[in-house]
Amino acid sequence: MFPSQQYPEWSITVRKSARRQKKRFLKENEYTPNAFARGLGLGSMKTVGIICPNIDDIYMAKAVSYLEQNLHAHGYDCILGCSGFKQEEKVDYVRLLLSKKIDTLILVGSTYAENCKDPPKNY
Repeated sequence: MFPSQQYPEWSITVRKSARRQKKRFLKENEYTPNAFARGLGLGSMKTVGIICPNIDDIYMAKAVSYLEQNLHAHGYDCILGCSGFKQEEKVDYVRLLLSKKIDTLILVGSTYAENCKDPPKNY
C-alpha cells in the first residue's frame, strides 16, 4: 500500500503546469519506460516466447508470422527461437526463453510432442 493510501493527508496534488513540464522533458529526452520495471509493476512482461524447429520451412514461417502479428495486435512482444530438431537443443531453448521471464511459451510444430525426460524446473 502506498503512503498516500494509508495517510490521505500525504496525498500530493501535482499542478497541471508541472505535469506539462514533465511530459515535455520526457519527450525532449526521448524517454522510453524500462520494460523490466513495467513488468514488475504490472506483474507481466507482455512478452511471449515462440520456438520452432526451423524458420526455413514455409509452414513454420507462416505460423510464426501469424502468431507474431496477432500477439503484437494484443500488445505483446515476441522472442523467437529456432531450436533445430535435436532434443537437447529444444530443451536449451526452452530454458533460455523461460529465463527471460516471458509470460508464456508457444511451441510451433509437431516435433515438440516427444516426451521430455528432463523438463525445465523452477520457472
